[in-house]
Amino acid sequence: MKKSSVLLTISLIALMSVAFAENEPRSVSGIYPHLTMFNLEGECGTGAVVPWAGRLWVVTYAPHMPKGSTDKLYEISEGLEQIIRPESIGGTPANRMIHRESNQLFI
Repeated sequence: MKKSSVLLTISLIALMSVAFAENEPRSVSGIYPHLTMFNLEGECGTGAVVPWAGRLWVVTYAPHMPKGSTDKLYEISEGLEQIIRPESIGGTPANRMIHRESNQLFI
């Protein structure tokens, strides 16, 4: 019993070291679990998805929460790093507009 748990521990360490040695994000059938988006409102939708300035910008929304919610604005880098923007206020509105005159994205 003790020998099998030691072998299991060594195997897990070896697998973890291989996983950490990979510099690419983990993908399962083309799905990247670390890019999961969520809220605490019981339902989470993806409102706007816009490629802008070398990043992908995504906002989530909740059902009928016009005055704010736990939804966020996400910035996803080319290396698939997810950054939750601190200026997020959440809510139901989930729109987007590229304002070419000022070279800005409004979400």
